[in-house]
Amino acid sequence: EKQKLNDDCIEFQNVFFRYSQRTSDVLSDISFVIPSGSKVGIVGLSGSGKSSLIDLLLRYYEPSSGKIIIDGLDLKDLKLSSWYKILGVVSQTPFFFDETIFYNISFSNDSRNMEKAINAAKKAHIHEFIQTLPKGYETVVGGMGELLSGGQRQRIAIARALFDDPSILIFDEATSALDTETENEIQLALNRLSSSKTIIMVA
Repeated sequence: EKQKLNDDCIEFQNVFFRYSQRTSDVLSDISFVIPSGSKVGIVGLSGSGKSSLIDLLLRYYEPSSGKIIIDGLDLKDLKLSSWYKILGVVSQTPFFFDETIFYNISFSNDSRNMEKAINAAKKAHIHEFIQTLPKGYETVVGGMGELLSGGQRQRIAIARALFDDPSILIFDEATSALDTETENEIQLALNRLSSSKTIIMVA
């Protein structure tokens, strides 16, 4: 098995998907290619299959038929650890520990590093806010980040996704519940990211 992905091109080949309790397909004969470094939007009404498509990409489920190809390899043949290493995901309601901001940014990595956390926070356009807090990155955010606003939680979640510098970023309706000003700030943060990253936005 190839352990290091170089191109990260994503291809869906004639993908069908049906939940076990459903009698009809959620996704039917889906084929497309996302070249490495692309910025792609997936837009549709509620129930149109957007989340199912992302769930297949994250391997929460397997296609009923068809293939998902990553860098020329069938996704089902990749070790999950290899695949998740190049992914960064921000959901609509990100999970937070009742821990420090630093911990919540870096918890997914065994070698937690403050310099990397600060760099990720700067890219996510949240570093300046963190610096205004009395304890900075050592500020405890409360269960589910309750001491932060919605926009602050989302930007910290983006910093978490960026902590290990992934080459593919997935934003699964990550800004749908935010006000326009906060959404614009997050869009500014995304625009600052390297053009080499593949970004998939679900809305």
